[in-house]
Formats: sequence, C-alpha cells, structure tokens
Amino acid sequence: MVRIRSLKPNVTREQAILQFSSTGIPRMFRNVAFGRLRSVAELYLPFRLFQVTIINRGASQHQLVALDSVTGTLDPFQFDHVPTDADVISLDTRNCPRAHLEDAVIKELLIAKLRRLLYSRGFFRMRALEIH
Repeated sequence: MVRIRSLKPNVTREQAILQFSSTGIPRMFRNVAFGRLRSVAELYLPFRLFQVTIINRGASQHQLVALDSVTGTLDPFQFDHVPTDADVISLDTRNCPRAHLEDAVIKELLIAKLRRLLYSRGFFRMRALEIH
C-alpha cells in the first residue's frame, strides 16, 4: 500500500452510494443505461498544483490551479488557497495510479485548457492574452 495525502472528501461513501442508487424515474433511467450499481470504490488521482498568472488586456490575475498528472484529461481544479493540513488527510491505499506525465507536459496541457476555458467565456474579450 502507498501512503498518500488527499483533500478531505466532500461527501461520505454512504452519501455517494445513496446518490447513485436513487429511487424513482432517475433510478430507472440509470439502470436501463448503465445497469444496477454493483460496487463502489474510492480512487485517488495524483494532481500537480500550479500558481498561474493570466494577463488579459493588461490586467493581471493570479490563480492556484491543479491538473491530474495521470493523463491530464480531467478539468482543471481551482483552489482559493494552498491546501493546509486542515484541508487534507493522510491514508494508506492501493487505489492510487502513478503519475505518468512529466511536469513540462502537464504545464503545456494546463495552459491549453485554461486558454480554451477563457476563450469559451468570450473570444472577443481576449486581448494580448498571456498565461504564465
């Protein structure tokens, strides 16, 4: 088993199971589309944390953003502050894949994702966009 630090969960295991095994029409559609819920497992994905500076129209904005370091396909996660010891837990688990991406690759993916996100909010609002 590997010892990791993880953000504290937002929901308990029981709340997650209850959400995925709801009753009524949503349950019927989920069962038809995916079948009955058979098992639930906790999975911990490694992320890399970046301090990002976005310059648009001469205005500078600082953000703390994380991106998964397994494949880089998940959406970026934004933090208000660097997670403190009160925000994280330490645990032993086997359900943690290894980080496969190099820091340089993750950085390129993050910049591309942030650029796409900013352009989706309004392409014509972007002038002299820089992301560092």
